[in-house]
Amino acid sequence: MIRTFIIAILLSLSSAIPAMAQGSISKLVNSLENNKGCDIVYRENRDPATRKVTYSKRLITFKDKKLAQRFEDAFRKERENSVEYQSNEDKSASVYKIRFDDNKGHCSQYTLVIEGSGHDKCTLSAEIHNTANISRKSSPRHGSSGTTRTRYRRGL
Repeated sequence: MIRTFIIAILLSLSSAIPAMAQGSISKLVNSLENNKGCDIVYRENRDPATRKVTYSKRLITFKDKKLAQRFEDAFRKERENSVEYQSNEDKSASVYKIRFDDNKGHCSQYTLVIEGSGHDKCTLSAEIHNTANISRKSSPRHGSSGTTRTRYRRGL
């Protein structure tokens, strides 16, 4: 009985680790929403039947060396919890890409491009797919395409 309980706890904790890893990058991305030093383009698609977001993408540009370093550290730290990780670092630019997938319809991908050796300009792309929010009525088999909204905010 106790052994079964311990195994159940370990299994539940192991499934939460990828969500926690992705959560730290997600928190950094969300912290940029009200940052006046960022340019943000936000796009989302919603299920027409439920109005839940099924896809969202943020394209964020900023010039903050400390913030760029925090993102680099988060990408490296969360590498072991991702399903895909890529990095390319040289003197002129660094590019990082990380993808998470929970196999339950939620997939997210983050790409960070840092230009210049002094972190002169950073561009971050955060893309989230949530197919668990798609209703049967609005699935592609039923011919509905959903709704799309794009918002721009100039901060620099």
